[in-house]
Amino acid sequence: MNISSFDTRTPPSRVEQERLGHTLLSDLATHLKTELLTFKEHYVEEGSLVLTFRSALLLHETLGLQLEGVLLFDVRPPGELPTVDAELLLFCTGQRMGLQMQRGNTYLRLSYDVENGAWGTVTCLADAPEEWEGVTRSREAQYAEVVRTYDWS
Repeated sequence: MNISSFDTRTPPSRVEQERLGHTLLSDLATHLKTELLTFKEHYVEEGSLVLTFRSALLLHETLGLQLEGVLLFDVRPPGELPTVDAELLLFCTGQRMGLQMQRGNTYLRLSYDVENGAWGTVTCLADAPEEWEGVTRSREAQYAEVVRTYDWS
């Protein structure tokens, strides 16, 4: 699938979005060297998608390290490449981890280079009020089934 062919004039279809999201998530899992499973998937007719995921297994069993995050895909105007990012949260025994200088409210971001088809380096960012500050514990109760929503007419 040619990700760079999508824009606001020619967004991916619903089927293409689902395939695209799972392909990008698989690439991210390979990059992070851990299996990732979705527990929420949201698709928007205009060409955006948000996949909320977790690591299938603990990243480190003794320390109880767990990963959650979102994969974000959005089309842009013609002539511009779509944006693809992943935002990651780390948890230790169910409690969210972060940098002390940000009062523990940080997340990691990876951006996807659409032209080269590769994930970039990790950046640590401070939470914005409307971003991740409400997520203080892993959301294990939501892991049991995948919830799919569609903003489609």
